[in-house]
Amino acid sequence: MKNVVILGATGSIGSQALDYIKLNPTKFRLLGATCGKDIFGLLRIAKEFSPKYVGIGDESLVPALTEELKKANLNVEVLPPESVASLGSADVVLSAVVGIGGLTCAVKALEAGKKLALANKEVVVTAGRLLKNIAKKSGGELIPVDSEHSAIFQCLKLGDKKELSSVTLTASGGAFRDFDQKMLETVTPEMATTHPVWKMGKKVTVDSATLMNKGLEVVEAARFFELPASKIKVLMHRESAIHGMASFTDGSVVAVLGKPDMRVPIGLSLSWPERFETGVRPLDLADYGELHFSKPDFEKYRSLRLAYEAEDKGEIAVIAMSAADEVAVKLFLDGKISFTDIPKLVSVAVESAETGNAADFNDVLSIDRYTREYILKKAGF
Repeated sequence: MKNVVILGATGSIGSQALDYIKLNPTKFRLLGATCGKDIFGLLRIAKEFSPKYVGIGDESLVPALTEELKKANLNVEVLPPESVASLGSADVVLSAVVGIGGLTCAVKALEAGKKLALANKEVVVTAGRLLKNIAKKSGGELIPVDSEHSAIFQCLKLGDKKELSSVTLTASGGAFRDFDQKMLETVTPEMATTHPVWKMGKKVTVDSATLMNKGLEVVEAARFFELPASKIKVLMHRESAIHGMASFTDGSVVAVLGKPDMRVPIGLSLSWPERFETGVRPLDLADYGELHFSKPDFEKYRSLRLAYEAEDKGEIAVIAMSAADEVAVKLFLDGKISFTDIPKLVSVAVESAETGNAADFNDVLSIDRYTREYILKKAGF
């Protein structure tokens, strides 16, 4: 039985991971769980799964969480999230925290030599190289949770890296794949937070609509698999039946197919190299009848082009891009800027960023903070 820690347990990814644990009670035990601010969501998890440890990102809420656990007669120890992330008895740590705020916990988990299932795009994008270096020293392991990177991870088990020609990430196109530029200018936050295929959090759903999500995934693939961006392709595929492909030098293309359901890659990240029941039925291609593919429109999806440009400049530009996107998406969701303003603000960050890589984790956080302040000023806030 594996002891599992879930960081961001009350969110979409965390909730699906808990369902997977519930479905396989003889295989997994929830050892620890954290959240950002959702005291009562964390309390519900503590009541149902009886973890030994919990943590909450907002330190001011620790007394309230402790009191609620006491009222419920739950014998659970409250620790800082970074301490939960590095518990000695944990076998696998799933990081489902959104944004750069998950970096410290990711570092602590890998320093402790843990298998880290990482669903946090921003952390991989901004500090993936540094995290890989820690894992190599500590004996820790990074496992991708994104469906596309999970697919590539599996594909690469069937060939040597030196035999690899390229990898391909598929993109559904998001909520506005059939919109022209004029229609995009009318998009509201309510419209942008509904995805036609996947069920995800608000930030990721908006990123999918701008294709920044795919841009971040290009950089994420470069970090996870230590590949140049020139070897990472994007293919528009609205049905999301194919999640990722690897092309090899002999002309072979290996692909992973499956229903667009995050329970599959989440489950695999916890159980790898084994596979257990997820509750998802196998894909039947006859149900689809036909599948559609096309090349991405880099003019319409400016954010995707920006990701390649940032990767060419180096980590500093990538960190700036990620930070600017977080700021811009929040401003859009708050009704302060338009949907088409998001890539404009990200472009400002990428263009103004220096070339080169971050020196260390403090440098990553410093660049992130500076960019956020810079973009807020540029946006007039």
